[in-house]
Amino acid sequence: MRHRSAVWMVLLLVAVLPLLPSKDALALRWHRHNQRITILRAGYFGPKDAKSGFVFGLGMGNAVDEVVDIGVSIDLFHRAYQKDVQIAESVSSGGLVERTVQRMLDFSTTAVPVLGTVTLNFTSKMPFRYFVGAGLGYLFLWNKETNYALDVSERRYYRGFAWRLEGGVLYQLGSRSALMIEAVYDGARPRRNEHRTAQGLPIWQEVNFSGFGVRIGIRIGGF
Repeated sequence: MRHRSAVWMVLLLVAVLPLLPSKDALALRWHRHNQRITILRAGYFGPKDAKSGFVFGLGMGNAVDEVVDIGVSIDLFHRAYQKDVQIAESVSSGGLVERTVQRMLDFSTTAVPVLGTVTLNFTSKMPFRYFVGAGLGYLFLWNKETNYALDVSERRYYRGFAWRLEGGVLYQLGSRSALMIEAVYDGARPRRNEHRTAQGLPIWQEVNFSGFGVRIGIRIGGF
């Protein structure tokens, strides 16, 4: 009886083994669905309560499968502005024009959003692919202003919850690289000086740093 059972077990294994994926097939499947992704991008962003400026970003993550990507996004927004006024002009005997310029105002705004992201990819006719995504995280905002005319200088630091919606298109360049173009909406209202009034009411200062942006970049991996 035991001999017969052993024979049937061997026959069953012989029948099933050809149906099992090979080691190479399993490795390829794992490679496809757990491929690391790196995204480098740059663009322009227009927050509501600050002047528009350039933004540079780095995204890193993994392709869970052929549809879903998860990762982390870190961006750097920076805008600097100087107000200069010409107060004098002279011309040398050789015809060289020289101007005397006085700086009245100098300010800069820097923001760093750090977000966890989820992206959904939709296949289409190659070499194009479309995607939509969302992010959730935190925004850090620094502002420095110097008014030379009034001899006043001030630094401000804000922070707060941030979120993002994005969508765009990928144009595949090679087997593991693609050019990406996307439209982005970031939502954030970072705060500072949070405290309570004498009556116990919460009070703070905030900046509406929400706005639209466009970016172009390179995606490496995840295909």
